[in-house]
Amino acid sequence: MDPFSGFAETADGFGAAEEVAVNLSFEEATRGAVKNVTYNSIENCFKCSGSGVELGYKKVSCPYCNGTGVVSSNRGGFFFQSTCVRCRGSGSFNKNPCHDCEGHGTNVQRRTSSVNIPAGVSHGQRLRLNVGRNTLYLLLNVADSLIHKREGFNVHTDVTISVAQAILGGTVNVPGIYEDNIIKVQPGTSSHTDYMLRGKGIKRLDQAGSGDQYIHIKIQVPKQLTERQRALIQAWAELETNTRGTVNTIKKTVDGEKKTKTEADEQAKTDDKAKEGENNDGDSLLKKVKHALFG
Repeated sequence: MDPFSGFAETADGFGAAEEVAVNLSFEEATRGAVKNVTYNSIENCFKCSGSGVELGYKKVSCPYCNGTGVVSSNRGGFFFQSTCVRCRGSGSFNKNPCHDCEGHGTNVQRRTSSVNIPAGVSHGQRLRLNVGRNTLYLLLNVADSLIHKREGFNVHTDVTISVAQAILGGTVNVPGIYEDNIIKVQPGTSSHTDYMLRGKGIKRLDQAGSGDQYIHIKIQVPKQLTERQRALIQAWAELETNTRGTVNTIKKTVDGEKKTKTEADEQAKTDDKAKEGENNDGDSLLKKVKHALFG
């Protein structure tokens, strides 16, 4: 069987192109990496040193073209010359081909080489690479990021902030492609607020500059509260005046004032003392907050 049946050689001497799959993480694709690739390498036959002739023999003059590499013919009074099909124009004939390479002068070997993957490549991209006499096409398989979502050379990043940060403002650490960044959170920031960090995206492949990074703010609402935190939120709920609907554990009285369910029940039993407590409503709420904070 001819070992070269699946290969051809290009006019410039390189082996026919071979496609090799290369797996990359998101970070390797955006920052660049060195990867080992294994491929079929076309190399000179070790036994005949690339001559294609069995040891102890030499190529002889082609008997079909007398060593000229061309054959002549006369057809209808016209003289034609064509390349000799036996020696393919070389003028010589390999009467004793090498047993190892069957006269080709080359063998196929499995080789592994380190290749540089440039920063900014993307999933599905094919890179052409010449390694020795071999032409390789690297088919890149890039894994998704757990943090970022890529859009061309731009990236989108979801960043969570606390309820306190959303209300009062502050700073938050943003994971970046090449380095982390700290951004300011404005007081009163709502969920789905967007920020843009210009030039903090992915480096453009074969171009100057980088894409942008888009930050999408998400407010993280705690699922579990301590008793102190719950008391503070209830105190906050009592102060709200623009609530649409109801708030659990908070009951609205006839005059529209919000109170906890326990307080409302006690209020119904002690209506005769309502006037006495009118001047102390503000102090009562303040005491609740102090009690929630300091016990």
